[in-house]
Amino acid sequence: KKPDRILFSYSLSMVTDPEAALRNARQALAPGGQVVVVDFGDLGGLWKPFRGPLRRFLEAFHVTPLDARVLAPHQPRLSWGPGRYYVIARLSAGS
Repeated sequence: KKPDRILFSYSLSMVTDPEAALRNARQALAPGGQVVVVDFGDLGGLWKPFRGPLRRFLEAFHVTPLDARVLAPHQPRLSWGPGRYYVIARLSAGS
């Protein structure tokens, strides 16, 4: 049985090929299923003095904030957290 939902929780930003991960996840879903991505956003709305240190902290752990362009081809519904610190994306099942 195929799953109705697949969740990427603060993990897609650490995957070598996030496009392939999303493509594979969408293909693995049951019809009408949904991929949900919760990950670090672009940090664009954070106060500038916090942005640089936070990016360096994340880089120390091999984390790059998720680029929304990775999500765009999947036509997601996006919600951004305060300061664009995080993003929640919902993607429908796809071929």
